Amino acid sequence: KPHSHTGRPGVGGARPAGRMSSAAAGAAVPRWRAVAASRGRRAALLPVVHVYDEAQAVRNTRRALDAGCDGVFLIAHGNNARRPQLELLAAAFAAVRAQWPDAWLGVNVLQLMHEPLRLFAWVAAHTPSADGVWADNCFAHAPAVAA
Repeated sequence: KPHSHTGRPGVGGARPAGRMSSAAAGAAVPRWRAVAASRGRRAALLPVVHVYDEAQAVRNTRRALDAGCDGVFLIAHGNNARRPQLELLAAAFAAVRAQWPDAWLGVNVLQLMHEPLRLFAWVAAHTPSADGVWADNCFAHAPAVAA
């Protein structure tokens, strides 16, 4: 389906020239996409937008999407002393989602990273259309493997 900010099919629309692989330079494919394709993977460029307020989050998301990024992660951590961080993140997410209903949007909820059940409950309640969740540490540990 068409991407809401470009009107083109797929995620992100046209890509900027950027760094190119030598094999793909004529096709204007960024090097990181060519490397991912050579490994049989689809790479995505998802910058982090540090949220100060809703207008700034929308402005920086627009910059990222217009530059050809596939989406963004939003994070609010101590950047605005006037509002609770999670309230600010939820409001910014809603503002960005209203502008780009089909864009890939993720959230980084550092405030709840030590409480994975609360983290995912918060995401479900406040950013239910989030496409991704970044949790620095959800305490999911693999068993030790003997050498």
